[in-house]
Amino acid sequence: MPEEELYNKYDVIGHMDSFSKSHCAIFIRYTGYVPPRCVCNDASATSRKLLVDHGVVHHGATFNTTNEQVAKIMKLTAIDQILYERVRKVFSKQVKDIEEELGITLCD
Repeated sequence: MPEEELYNKYDVIGHMDSFSKSHCAIFIRYTGYVPPRCVCNDASATSRKLLVDHGVVHHGATFNTTNEQVAKIMKLTAIDQILYERVRKVFSKQVKDIEEELGITLCD
């Protein structure tokens, strides 16, 4: 899906690399309310990151994959990278729209 179509189809596309900002942008767009923790207008303000830790132990490094699995993962990753870049650009534009509309800077 082209960037313009993503932009026009979705009010906000969350981006996991900017989880806190995504959370704020989604909340603002769908409720119209700006939570104070989302506003970082002061240049000296520290980011107010939302840390989510569900106590899950990660075992990814101990999982052995076959060559066939690695090839499939590489193919999916290449395709995913295209979507990732489009979403990143659309998300940045949507955040800029919110910030300009409301005269605020969303926290990272």
